[in-house]
Amino acid sequence: MAKRKRKSGEGSKLHPIKDYRNDEYVPYIFKAETGILQAWAIESDIRDGDVRQALRGLISSLEKTGEMPKILAQKIETPPESIEVQGDSPETILKSFILNNLALAFTEHGPLAAKDLAGVLRVINGSVGTWNTGMHRQGYLNYIKGFLGGMGVGARRLTPEEVEALGLEKSKDAIEGEDDETE
Repeated sequence: MAKRKRKSGEGSKLHPIKDYRNDEYVPYIFKAETGILQAWAIESDIRDGDVRQALRGLISSLEKTGEMPKILAQKIETPPESIEVQGDSPETILKSFILNNLALAFTEHGPLAAKDLAGVLRVINGSVGTWNTGMHRQGYLNYIKGFLGGMGVGARRLTPEEVEALGLEKSKDAIEGEDDETE
């Protein structure tokens, strides 16, 4: 058989896939997962399926618009003193806490492009799939509770006395992230 000469530039073109598990993106993953843990501390009925749904909604929003959600941009400009949750569905609660913690990561480590943020959220979504034992289970949530707990991070509801001592409004949205890490 005769071989056909290829024209230059012809053939398959490989597009490298960015690895969002590297050190550059770890702080963003850490903050987003801390937000998931905080949301679960507020609403103990959250399941792995709710986490996936919230992550997929955020990813879809980022991919459709190609820009950061407006709420995240606002939180970066003027970080709120407390987290305001519009609605009481598990998805809404999760999105609020994820976005709030990502805003903190952006102020500490610099903002990411929408494409990169979607990649970070996909990594977390993949982790949910790995640790998930069913859409109505809490395998992933228990995993991050143990994993982040091993790093000194925890989340719990504040008592009414703690809320008052901190000068916060009494609401179901007031939680405290414990960070027992010593420097």
